[in-house]
Amino acid sequence: MTKTGPPLILTLTLPAIVTSFGVIPTETPRSMDSLVMGTVALPNVPSGDPFQLLTDAYDRGFRRFDLARTYGMGKSEDIFGRWMQECNIDRETIGVVTKGGMGNDKYGDPNRPMCTSESLRSELTASLESLRTDYADLYMLHRDDLRIDVREFVDWMNDLKRDNLINEWGVSNWSARRVEEAYDYALKNGLAPPTATSPQLSLAVPLVEVWPSTESLSCPSKDIDLDWYKEHGIEVMGWESLAKGFMAVPTLWRSHELPHYVMHG
Repeated sequence: MTKTGPPLILTLTLPAIVTSFGVIPTETPRSMDSLVMGTVALPNVPSGDPFQLLTDAYDRGFRRFDLARTYGMGKSEDIFGRWMQECNIDRETIGVVTKGGMGNDKYGDPNRPMCTSESLRSELTASLESLRTDYADLYMLHRDDLRIDVREFVDWMNDLKRDNLINEWGVSNWSARRVEEAYDYALKNGLAPPTATSPQLSLAVPLVEVWPSTESLSCPSKDIDLDWYKEHGIEVMGWESLAKGFMAVPTLWRSHELPHYVMHG
């Protein structure tokens, strides 16, 4: 008599497939408030109809829009302002984020003419005129300038806030050290601190500066900076989150061609 035991079951374990290009549904509602639509390409949208692009975004729930005086040297702000006016968009439903402080420099030349209190106010005034609005919800210094004492920047932005030209202020492409200096100086002197910072932040780590005088927090070594921002209630508005299409187009890069640092820092 031959004894037979339970049937032998072979289990084949396959490696998990990880993809960055899927959508994972959850039962937790997600607020659109944390999403900000960029506008740098508004003057050159492929359809030729930037109003329709903005309306489509608005209809899908976007309420915050990121602009800058240097985007098309004022063209993006003008298009956005005309869209709000001509399409009867309720200004109170829109979070206008715009940036300034670079003058006529488009790309962040560290040797550009120095920003002053007067030039900054002039830029903001031009932005508000183009946007057809009396105030910006968030106004950001588009680049840092290490030639200027951080305390001056804080004072200038608080002057604009006191004049009701801006509701909040922040910085773009500043190091965490300079942001912390600005934050500490503001609190010690009864001034409004920066409420937001906008660095390059994506799942792929850039090897060099994406644009001149920019700041990236994509490398894991920068996690300590992200922790500090979270602890102090400073919003991190990362730009280029799709890394110039790297995270959006599965066939753009082949994994075996990528150096280790691109995904791991």
